[in-house]
Amino acid sequence: MKAIETHLYQRNGFLYYRSVLPKIIRPVLKRKEVVISLGEVSRVDARLLVAKIDFQITQLLQAKQRPVSCDVWLEGLKLGLGLKPTLAYALTGDSAITLEEASQRYLKDCVSDAPKTRSHKDRTIRQFMEFSGLTSFDSITKAEARSYKEFLQQLPKHYHQKTKGGAALNNGNSELQHPRTINSKLKVLASLCRWGLSNGFLEGENPFNGLFLRESAANSLKRLPFENSELRTMFGENVDSSILGSSGLWVPLIGAYAGLRLNEICQLKPEDCKRLGSSWVFEINDRDEKRIKTVSSQRVVPIHPELLKRGILEVASKAPANSRIFSDIRLGVDGTYSSVFSKKFNRFLKASNLKRRGLCFHSLRHNFVDALRNKGVDPLIIMALSGHSTKKSVHSGYGLGYSVDLLTDRIKVIEY
Repeated sequence: MKAIETHLYQRNGFLYYRSVLPKIIRPVLKRKEVVISLGEVSRVDARLLVAKIDFQITQLLQAKQRPVSCDVWLEGLKLGLGLKPTLAYALTGDSAITLEEASQRYLKDCVSDAPKTRSHKDRTIRQFMEFSGLTSFDSITKAEARSYKEFLQQLPKHYHQKTKGGAALNNGNSELQHPRTINSKLKVLASLCRWGLSNGFLEGENPFNGLFLRESAANSLKRLPFENSELRTMFGENVDSSILGSSGLWVPLIGAYAGLRLNEICQLKPEDCKRLGSSWVFEINDRDEKRIKTVSSQRVVPIHPELLKRGILEVASKAPANSRIFSDIRLGVDGTYSSVFSKKFNRFLKASNLKRRGLCFHSLRHNFVDALRNKGVDPLIIMALSGHSTKKSVHSGYGLGYSVDLLTDRIKVIEY
């Protein structure tokens, strides 16, 4: 919201009255600030309305009888000024917080979020703050939420920077953002407002409810698995993997035969390759500086015979103690290793003529799950191996989980 004159503001072409209430009247109205939409009026008429509202607030200060509630007083005030009672207004109460403070508290409560998820939430909320100009958390309206959605629908794909004077909207020559990308941002703000409703900072309906875009069947597929023939080409002797650095094909091999997430692979240390009973396993944990996506991500995954045959244990043993096995993969600006390697992997796919729509590194986890599923492996075992939560199962809270010997037996069925 941009200040034009004293108590007169403008946002999205509309004029508003905005004023911090005198301290003496705050206990009466139970508000610190009042914002009233003046509708589509001229600047001259707006100045007159501002003067009249200032006068009414002065009169309220001197009145012996105070209004029953702020809402009653506001509606009477607007009717007296000839404004429609249905015009939107925003009020900031004593218990209200700023949008900035709400964002910080909300993110603090998202204790299980991975760094990448937290960063995405923070960027989305800040983008909304810059777009809307709102400062108070409880001033978010359905109209503001809808305007932000329409703004996102005009942004070009892969837009990451902000130009002087605002975001660079699509000029008709660029591909627009995918509906899934827009929905991911709307879901962040819907989650923020849901948190606000649960914590008593907001009232009424979540302003972002019902705003999500419908995805067509063609666009709903997020990622596709590789064809087995493509995997054989990828892991064959004639492929040039120099683009991937000294880690070479080890990272995608582990992705295909162990189903680990990319960041889990990049964080592996020599001590995470260990022997349990008669089996060699990868141990996924959050020790030291390592980060995992969810609590269920902590697990042991037996090392597939194909990885053992290719020499993964020798590779791990050569890495210095307390260092990462694939130490050539540097940390990205988002705090993850995966963001750096995923770009290299995409370049590798293009150079190897393996790139097509829907394929990326995460596709290897789809291959892993499909390979187990097609061999008739129990879905709960697949979830345990891939680090997915089994909370919906009635047995999820019982026992210590599957034995390593059983998991090893199931891993062995994977073949491409």
